[in-house]
Amino acid sequence: MRRYDLKLKKKIVPLLIISLAAALLLYILFAFFAGPKITANKLLSEAIQKTVSSKTFHYRMEIKTSRQSFLSVIEGERISPDRIHIKGNMFNTPVEFVQIGSQSYMKDIWTDKWIALKSNSLGQTSTFIEELGPVNFLSYGNLRDVHYAGTEKINGKKMSVIEFNPQLVGSFSGQKYQGYHCKVWVDRKDRLINQVVLNAALKNSDLPAVTLNFWGFGQSLTINPPSADNLLNPS
Repeated sequence: MRRYDLKLKKKIVPLLIISLAAALLLYILFAFFAGPKITANKLLSEAIQKTVSSKTFHYRMEIKTSRQSFLSVIEGERISPDRIHIKGNMFNTPVEFVQIGSQSYMKDIWTDKWIALKSNSLGQTSTFIEELGPVNFLSYGNLRDVHYAGTEKINGKKMSVIEFNPQLVGSFSGQKYQGYHCKVWVDRKDRLINQVVLNAALKNSDLPAVTLNFWGFGQSLTINPPSADNLLNPS
């Protein structure tokens, strides 16, 4: 009988050890993958700061009407702090701008050459270019109802999804850009925003919907002013 009990113990003890090890492994995996370790507010704040302060990035912006018609589709790149290049379509019209510091250039759609904008029109154009820049859509005042909304993948990367109701404080702080619900996708490892979607908080609203995608953070990038040969009005 004792030999039987000894044999039984020899079989049970390894099984218990394996079971405990498996349980410990499952606990560690659960703790690791259970979700973000910081609050949604803190992750959002860190991601906004790191995204807008990135030395370089590429972006794509789509603005649609409430009826899902495109108002504009813009792609661009930005070198911090004051170099930006944007190209795309607005109201079915091709547009392309370059801004180097305080000087802006606009491509003429008829000649394919560039126009160096004069001081009397520079202020309005600089504001226009700034409004087409993505940083405005990451400039928030009060943030209400900030919360996690699960996880999703973008380009194979796992993202934390955060939802909130923002008050925009950039160039888009006019009445037509208030009353939004915002959803952002944050790379949990890099603390960088990969996507932003702004939709009207209220149903049956005429507010346009805005979608922003970011990529290429910190990559080598060059934005230069047009050469004198490509200017319509060289100085």
